[in-house]
Amino acid sequence: SFSQALPGGGNLNLSVEQQVSTESLTLQADNYLTSYSITYQQPLLKGAWQNNALTYSVKISQLNHQQLTLAQKKQIIAELSRVRSLYWDYYEKKNLLKINEQSLSYTKEWRDYEKKRFQLGQATELDTLSATIEYLKAKKNYLLAQNTARQARENLALALMLAEESIDLPPELD
Repeated sequence: SFSQALPGGGNLNLSVEQQVSTESLTLQADNYLTSYSITYQQPLLKGAWQNNALTYSVKISQLNHQQLTLAQKKQIIAELSRVRSLYWDYYEKKNLLKINEQSLSYTKEWRDYEKKRFQLGQATELDTLSATIEYLKAKKNYLLAQNTARQARENLALALMLAEESIDLPPELD
């Protein structure tokens, strides 16, 4: 016996049956009976009313909704990733500003120290000018860092659609 499902809901069955008659003890051809059977079934009306226009329209709407939901999730994840990146960019720029602020403070102290030494006659004018140049370089770096931190803060505020003044790092991260 063999059975095979066909595309579209059909089914094909093949079977072979042998019967042996035990009425007489002699071996004769009449005692053996073999029958072959081939059956093909195709349900013509199976599901004929299942895919009407309304059902088809509902299924299309469900698929469109699932696709839209996936697209929305993808868009939300991309936006969250962008905001997260902007936040850490602001965090980095804020820390860089602190480093430049410390550098500015140290070079100012060094410049003031060299000026006092020059006034006392213990340092040359070249030492004082060198300290002043380093102070001006540190001031330039501080102003650049201040500007990039402000831009990063503005970008984060725009992404969150908040006022720039309301954006600041938590004290433990600041």
